[in-house]
Amino acid sequence: QQTMSRLLRVRHAILCDPGQRQDLDQLATLANYSPCHLLRMHRRVFGETPFEYASRLRDRRALELLRGTDLSVLDISLRLGFESQSAFCRAFKISFGATPTDMRRDALQSTPRAA
Repeated sequence: QQTMSRLLRVRHAILCDPGQRQDLDQLATLANYSPCHLLRMHRRVFGETPFEYASRLRDRRALELLRGTDLSVLDISLRLGFESQSAFCRAFKISFGATPTDMRRDALQSTPRAA
């Protein structure tokens, strides 16, 4: 139970600010674990590292912002904490198999329009 509480504290910190790149030492301190032990325990309990979890959250948020807002790709990349628009586009294409612009265009074409 104490392990789960510590790990949930880490996940909450990541969830509260998905655009912030978390430092492993800070997360480990939050959980009162060594960095290596935090990675090991998080993977054992959740099947992924804290950084894989953060990446998954960023991917999901990027998709939501692309489909649900008119924010530019640059604005989305900055909001999600990427160093540059090109870094965001590369990461997005690796995750989804399409560029952010292509994904937005496909979402717009599949949205029914009111007459």
